[in-house]
Amino acid sequence: MNNIPHANKSFWLAHSGEYTPSLPLKGSIDVDVVIIGGGFTGLSTAYHIRKADSSASVAVLEGECVAFGASGRTSGWVVPVPVLDPTTAKVLYGKERLTELQNFAWDGLDYVQDLIKRENMDSDFEMPGVTFTTFRGHEKRLEQFTKYWHDQPRSKDSVFLDRAAVSEALNSDAFSGGCRMPHSGQVNPVKHSRELKRIAESAGAQIFEQTPVLDIEDKESFFILKTPEGEVRAKHIVLGTNGFTHLLPPELGLKRAQLPMFVYQLITEPLTDADWKALGWKQGQFYDKTTYCPPTCRTTVDGRLQFNLCDIYVGKGRSMDEAQKVQFYDAAERMYKKIFPAFQKLKVAQRWSGACSIPFDVRSQVGTLHNGRISYAYGYSGAGVMMSQNYGRVLADLALQRKTELTEHWFVATEEKGHAKLKRFPLIPGLIAALRTYFEYERVSALSRRRRLGLD
Repeated sequence: MNNIPHANKSFWLAHSGEYTPSLPLKGSIDVDVVIIGGGFTGLSTAYHIRKADSSASVAVLEGECVAFGASGRTSGWVVPVPVLDPTTAKVLYGKERLTELQNFAWDGLDYVQDLIKRENMDSDFEMPGVTFTTFRGHEKRLEQFTKYWHDQPRSKDSVFLDRAAVSEALNSDAFSGGCRMPHSGQVNPVKHSRELKRIAESAGAQIFEQTPVLDIEDKESFFILKTPEGEVRAKHIVLGTNGFTHLLPPELGLKRAQLPMFVYQLITEPLTDADWKALGWKQGQFYDKTTYCPPTCRTTVDGRLQFNLCDIYVGKGRSMDEAQKVQFYDAAERMYKKIFPAFQKLKVAQRWSGACSIPFDVRSQVGTLHNGRISYAYGYSGAGVMMSQNYGRVLADLALQRKTELTEHWFVATEEKGHAKLKRFPLIPGLIAALRTYFEYERVSALSRRRRLGLD
């Protein structure tokens, strides 16, 4: 295959077929809504705007190619987990609000499944379920996590696994227990992104790739977005930039709204029948949610294992590639070979990293700015495949200035509700450096714990 843009950025970009990006914007256009970012958030929003109002003109501006950012580098999990830590979220927001957010996540899982079926999308979608696991020493957190899921009306069939049960399921004695949840899916994220592009264009949206936004001018009644070879005049802007949000013009007020944090991914060559037999898995997907830097692993439709190690590295400056830390990949390989001896014989086909978005709050963010003329969503913290597309429905309503059941959720921050002020990382000298130091300390501590458990 000769026409594969950015094949080195992820396995998904390299192995999802040839792709020719849309032509960049040349000249000037006028639209009702302009969307910055050609990933899950932006493309979902474009699709839903056009479906809701076929008279609304929409343009998507993507700086590189569709799925260049987190949407093309994620693991592809479609897991209804809206917050990193339900226990902390319950303390911050209360049980009722957390339940509303959790129900929104369940609706998101249903929505993704329905969309794929309704639009006949070639996304390699599967629903294999997932086993949430924990290493020894974190049994209490697993107990809390399992109780949370079992208390949810739609996850009563989640099953707690003791050490013997999870050892049998994953053929490893590294875990102290687990929680089996059948309601979890996965996609090839690049194929899914390209399918979102297809249905958005079919609905009437214009999509321009290789079109970075260089500047934004606010003319009060409309915005002017400058690009290398043209400009867009629009009444409303939707920001679907997630981990790249800090690179937007500072006048938008989002520079400190989130931090890009990098996840390190590896994928094997296709396993042989002998490899699968040696691995001995009865349940192939697991996701450790109870430790810092959680390992995850999923299977692919062509018989590979894709796994990662969420060693946190806080990005800085304008470069989004500086976090290619070889030692993180090496640490991930060592850990998995310790957990699963059969990994010793498997060959890694590709390594890559990508930036997820971590907000100051513990949950993803969606809302409006500038008197409702700009809407945004970011900070998915690892649940972006599902949450970003579901937020696309919310953003469409916000862009069209429609008050709906979706926009009335408590977590949708608008001026009309009186709580649109963003929670930003405080502008304190040395704060970001301190955060990097803290996360490096946590990373080293997690590495030390893994070594004590014989996993590194």
